[in-house]
Amino acid sequence: MRLKKHFLRAINYVKTRAERGRVRVDSSRLLHRRKAGGLRIVLRVFASREWVVFLFFGCNLVFNAEASAQTANTAANVFELNIHDAVKLTVQNNVQIKVAQARYEQEAAKSSGIWATVLPDISFHYDWDRRKDSVAVSGAGAFLGDPYNSYRAGFSFTQPILRGGALWNGPIQQDSIAERARLDRDIEEREQLFEMASSYYTLLLYQEQLNTLRRQYDSQSKLIRQARQRYRMGAERELPVLQFETQAALLKPRIIEAESHLQTGVVQLLNIIGKSDVSSIRVNGNLESARNYRAITASEVRMDARPELKRVYESVRGVEAAKAVQMAEHWPTVSAVGNWGNASYTRSELFSPNTREWSYGLRIEVPLFSGLDSFSKRRELAAQTAEVRYQEKAVRDAVAIDLVQSEKTLRTSQELIEAKKIAFDLAKRSYQKASEMFRFGTLTYRDFFAIERDLIDAELSYYASLNSHLEHAMRFHVATGQDLRALLESIESPK
Repeated sequence: MRLKKHFLRAINYVKTRAERGRVRVDSSRLLHRRKAGGLRIVLRVFASREWVVFLFFGCNLVFNAEASAQTANTAANVFELNIHDAVKLTVQNNVQIKVAQARYEQEAAKSSGIWATVLPDISFHYDWDRRKDSVAVSGAGAFLGDPYNSYRAGFSFTQPILRGGALWNGPIQQDSIAERARLDRDIEEREQLFEMASSYYTLLLYQEQLNTLRRQYDSQSKLIRQARQRYRMGAERELPVLQFETQAALLKPRIIEAESHLQTGVVQLLNIIGKSDVSSIRVNGNLESARNYRAITASEVRMDARPELKRVYESVRGVEAAKAVQMAEHWPTVSAVGNWGNASYTRSELFSPNTREWSYGLRIEVPLFSGLDSFSKRRELAAQTAEVRYQEKAVRDAVAIDLVQSEKTLRTSQELIEAKKIAFDLAKRSYQKASEMFRFGTLTYRDFFAIERDLIDAELSYYASLNSHLEHAMRFHVATGQDLRALLESIESPK
């Protein structure tokens, strides 16, 4: 602030001396220029060179200091993200994963509660009745037909012994439902991690594309300025200059489109990792890491480890258990029952040893007729079992086809990377040679533009193939039953 105050005083001093005629300041030459490093003010002053140097140095020092402080504050608010942190944030914050986790916890709680049907049911009861017996029905009747009180208190229990298979198949059915919910959560987590990784590396691809297009635009703008100078000097025709300007103008929509894709990709990535409140993000990564992936051999393939297959196996087990549970209502049930307590006509004698009573025994219930419901129920359950068996076969076939397709696609993408890397290297060598020839004047603008355009196309194609290879590698990793999280955490070394 003190330096800024001295600088303003110096400005006033120059103005005052200009009014006195000692220093001439040409106001038409006063130029305000804003650059990335700060605000630079250039004064065209025809006197006192020392003051000009002081003003120039002071202005740059003050405004550069303020711009540096602003840049530091902006950099402090940038959210740094690498693939390892992105994996952790996705697992912790993703809404879809949380919903699947809540469903699993709900079904797991039901699995714990289903075992209550196997344990005995014990209850305490206390009864009080004001009664009057009929003398005509029971002869003299209790208390000669006068009203009286009846008290009863004690414990009763029921222990299920046999319920037609439902007793032990009920927990199996619910355990199967809970296991399928857990597998659904694993599948959802895998899908969200796949979407996150795809968005993450696509964001890096957009950034590379944007940098490449901007670099090409700056290079072509420089060549266009040189071509215009040659045209004004008569050393170049107007038509090539217009063609060069057209080529550069066509880059503008591509740059705008790349910027739009980049912004959309940032929003999508932040939504997946649960950081929607972040306003600025810096993604740290390298598309070249795609070349570090090495596919497993055929002996390491674990198709049965895929959660889709595990889920269909659990569906078969759950249907078999559900069939036994639903048919149990048509089979006999056996339970052990018992009572222990006291009964009295007066409340004072209710807990006397003389009023004690107890009983125990077996209760057998045999359903005789249910309107032929058991026959329709059997046909329904048989159809459900057949459906699940067909689903199992369909899932196994789909998994096998997915494995073959992902493996072939991965091999093809590896070959494409190597081929496009060779083309990219050749394009860079050609561009270096063309730059030398252009500096010596042995290459025309048209040929140099064409070579530069080939370099840009080869570079963009190479980076696109790296991004595609990463996606194919993740698909193959999933198809072989491997953990996608382990792949994402090992594909790049921590920054």
